[in-house]
Amino acid sequence: MFPLFYLDRALGWTYSGGAEPLAAVNNGLQDFLRSHVTTELFLTPPEIRETLREAFRRGEVAAVEAWVSHTDGSRYVTSILIEGMDDGDVAYFAKFNGFLNHTGHPMPFDRLLSDLFVYPDGTALITLHRDAPAVDALAAMSSLDAFRHVFGDLYGYSWAHGPLTRHGKTVASSNSGLDEFLCELDRGLHQISTDAGVPKQQQFRLGRNVFNRFEPIQQYLRFVQTDSILSNELGKPLIREVSEQLRLMDAALQNVLKFVSLLTVKPIPTVFELYVEQIRTLRDLQPAYRQANLAVMKSLTT
Repeated sequence: MFPLFYLDRALGWTYSGGAEPLAAVNNGLQDFLRSHVTTELFLTPPEIRETLREAFRRGEVAAVEAWVSHTDGSRYVTSILIEGMDDGDVAYFAKFNGFLNHTGHPMPFDRLLSDLFVYPDGTALITLHRDAPAVDALAAMSSLDAFRHVFGDLYGYSWAHGPLTRHGKTVASSNSGLDEFLCELDRGLHQISTDAGVPKQQQFRLGRNVFNRFEPIQQYLRFVQTDSILSNELGKPLIREVSEQLRLMDAALQNVLKFVSLLTVKPIPTVFELYVEQIRTLRDLQPAYRQANLAVMKSLTT
């Protein structure tokens, strides 16, 4: 049932100049996690050790923001999941992305503290993760009941007043994020490359971080498409439209990754423009993609 948590993610995008260029306008999962699963704490380094030990005794895990290195030596900040600590002050972490693939990896706690990203006020962000009964309850439901529960009860969406609303406010749909990202790219290759080529951090930002914004939506649509209860409820015409949007988006996302890969080998303006063209294609797909997602939501909740 987990893909259902992404049912609202396709409704629009805003721009970020940071490591992830796009952020979802509507993100019910983020709000759900904050209410049911996570607790964010800003702590000074001396406070962190005992806070983590108490969390692990409760069966929780913790995510921290820390500096790590790309394979080319450049540094960036990412979230690392701390799974536990032993009596010898060794922390064990898990990290999965394009550059790290660790689970149960040991690290001296003092090393962890030294790698933390510390804010100007001297604190670091620690996010505690606990078991959520709401997730267990969802797993026991039929797929249609689960969809409606996530849509209405957990995320607060409704069609009661005509247009889609969330907590009584009309839901905004915007592609301004992709438009602004294209404006950034229009400034040229020189802004993201160096004499040595395209740095790993930029490769990840232009490729995998764009792909990762849309792939969860694709997984959600595949779940809807293949689940017998949901697909029967949607009917064949809408399932055909979902299949077509899945196909178009899969092709666009693969092209984004392909041309980022090519750009790392040939960091020249002509290749960069081919990459930019893939982002334009991604932008142009959004109206029909969003409409298909809205049609699924309305068909399953009215």
